[in-house]
Amino acid sequence: MPVIILEPAKPLSGYLIGTGHFFAGAVIFITAEVLKLTVVERLFQLNKDKLLSIPAFAWGYRYWRTMMEIVESLEVWKAARRVAVRVGNVWRAVFHRSRGARSEPRAHGTRIVRSSLADRYQGRAS
Repeated sequence: MPVIILEPAKPLSGYLIGTGHFFAGAVIFITAEVLKLTVVERLFQLNKDKLLSIPAFAWGYRYWRTMMEIVESLEVWKAARRVAVRVGNVWRAVFHRSRGARSEPRAHGTRIVRSSLADRYQGRAS
């Protein structure tokens, strides 16, 4: 069902990209794919036991898991995962820093100055 509902987004996004609306087309495509994968994954987790009772599906799933275990044991995969984790940590740190700077109160038209520097300029030694 999710595939039937969300699959028409691909031709729509292709049309939008083809007519010069690249951003809208890309957003529609990415959103539809993420939603589709999320819903299909959730449905798979809910129905995994019943699906694995089908012999052909069980064989294919076991084969796929075996291949994924081999790939995940490779040093290249582990290095790529470490890089991805580091990038995620840096991204989160930058996001939280920028979010913290935005949440500090400041008067209209003034810059944010650290309190210790402000105290020095006003003649108060810290």
